[in-house]
Amino acid sequence: MANDPTSMTAIAPRLLRQSCDPAELGFQTTAELEALPELIGQSRAMEAVRFGAGIRHQGYNVYVMGPPGTGKRSMVSRFLASKAGDAHDSADWCYVNNFAQPHKSQAFDVSVQQQVLALLAELQQQMAQLVDYLRTAIAAQFEGDDYRAKVEAIQAEYAKRQEEAFKQLGEDAARQQIVLLRTPNGFAFAPVRNDETIPAEEFEKLPQEERDGINQAIASLQERLEKILLQIPPWRKERDERVKQLNRDTTASVVTHVVDDLCQRFADLPLDLADASIAETAARRGIAYVVSIDKDFDIYRDARGKQLVNLLLSA
Repeated sequence: MANDPTSMTAIAPRLLRQSCDPAELGFQTTAELEALPELIGQSRAMEAVRFGAGIRHQGYNVYVMGPPGTGKRSMVSRFLASKAGDAHDSADWCYVNNFAQPHKSQAFDVSVQQQVLALLAELQQQMAQLVDYLRTAIAAQFEGDDYRAKVEAIQAEYAKRQEEAFKQLGEDAARQQIVLLRTPNGFAFAPVRNDETIPAEEFEKLPQEERDGINQAIASLQERLEKILLQIPPWRKERDERVKQLNRDTTASVVTHVVDDLCQRFADLPLDLADASIAETAARRGIAYVVSIDKDFDIYRDARGKQLVNLLLSA
């Protein structure tokens, strides 16, 4: 009877378990499937994550907790990756030291588009070609007859000034029967008679009054000689400065005109990144002199705080 609890119905073994035909699934492994956009049954948690990630202010964070192995980390990582993919690219910022106010670093946006990157690559290539050219062009300029003639003219001018000072002193001494002698140890004065130096033993035989007059004259001439000798170092320094200025002018005559095209070609290119690269390379290689078309390059310093000398501006 149907209601008899003692009656039993036979059940086929295939009905004792839930079977699933893999051919009906449409995939080989779960690795082929797309991940679920959120945790099943965690809609409130996902909404909280969306709300927290949408707060664009400092000081706000998202803290996720729950039992291990529930997919918290994967869920939040997928959500943030998706959100970041829809957002605009963040700018790259470089902070450099502010020498005027060290406690306030200066921030530079170094994010550049492909066009600017291409211009930077072109600038790097042309600067390399410029350096190769200047290596030979500057050397040729300094080896030229024109440069050598100018240096010799400067040297001759100061040599003549020094020689005329000694010549005038020698002529004044000769009018007093005293000769200016040039010895290996320097200059000396000696009395003369008939164009010949008076020996020491004969000088002692002269009358006292005459000896006193000669000694007084020599003392006066010696004082003038010392003044001339004191002028020689400043003259040499002035001469050397003129030669250095000539060197700068000679270098500028080669460098200035060849960078005009670069200045025009890259006039609109932001050179903060380029200058930073130059400064960093100079610091690593211990270079004190650089070439930059940036007129504000003098704000940069090396690791020791020394100013990098821009040859284009110092010239």
